Amino acid sequence: MVEKSGKPRKARAANGPGAPQERPAAGAPAAGGGRAAGGAQAASGPRTADDGRTPTGPRTADDGRTPTGPRTADDGGATAGTRTAGGKQGARRPAAAAGKAGYHHGDLRNALITAAVELAVDGGPERVVLREAARRVGVSPTAAYRHFDGQAALLHAVKVRGQVALADALEQAADQVPEAADPGESAGQRFLAIGRAYVHFAIERPGLYRSAFCRIPGSPDDSWTGTEPGTSEPQFRSFNLLSASLDDLVATGRMPARRRPAAESPAWAMVHGLADLILDGPLAQLPAAEREAVIEGSVATLLAGLVAP
Repeated sequence: MVEKSGKPRKARAANGPGAPQERPAAGAPAAGGGRAAGGAQAASGPRTADDGRTPTGPRTADDGRTPTGPRTADDGGATAGTRTAGGKQGARRPAAAAGKAGYHHGDLRNALITAAVELAVDGGPERVVLREAARRVGVSPTAAYRHFDGQAALLHAVKVRGQVALADALEQAADQVPEAADPGESAGQRFLAIGRAYVHFAIERPGLYRSAFCRIPGSPDDSWTGTEPGTSEPQFRSFNLLSASLDDLVATGRMPARRRPAAESPAWAMVHGLADLILDGPLAQLPAAEREAVIEGSVATLLAGLVAP
């Protein structure tokens, strides 16, 4: 162009002030944040994705999911660090201890029975619930069902534990009786000690006592009538101790042999009925001293009837 003065106008410097900016080609990065020559990334500006779009959120994992917290281990426990570049796993947090401090892997069945016995002690057989036992141990109900088919199976295990505890109490009481010069007298005193211990066990541990004698339809010992000898199974040990005590009375000449057949039934019925009257009947109102007098008089009368000529 030519100015009015006739002199040609000087061209502005290509890069000087006011120079028109050249529009970048379609798809090319802006000059301030684009890729430098030779493929080097400029210092400023966000890194673009391979398709040219600028990511607006955190970098995603390899599977396309955006991590929202620490990456978890395969067993569901959170690790101490997130997944690092290159796919390496951060430091793993130690797994939490399973259940209560007293639970050890491989002994879950016994741990569940112990917890169920505690429930029985607290409230009798009605309190024995498989899910509650699992909760106390610190495992899931599913884990508990791997060891017990259901409620009845766990309750039967508690029943056996109760019978074993009762038998231990009877045996201990009999062992504490001193030997007398007359073997028949010693046999009689052991019989009385067993009767007292039976009733005292019921008074001192009513929840476990009731669980020890609860009926569980379909259980392994549900068909036993109590009129025939028990087997060597632990739940029959208390009955077998009573039988042995009666045999001892006969062997020492204290009880006539004709009274021995089925003598377990009246003896057992007397002490068990007395225990029930003290736990749930009118004898529960007695002061301790009067209650002990009733117990002593009852077992003495029972022995007197068995050894009468």
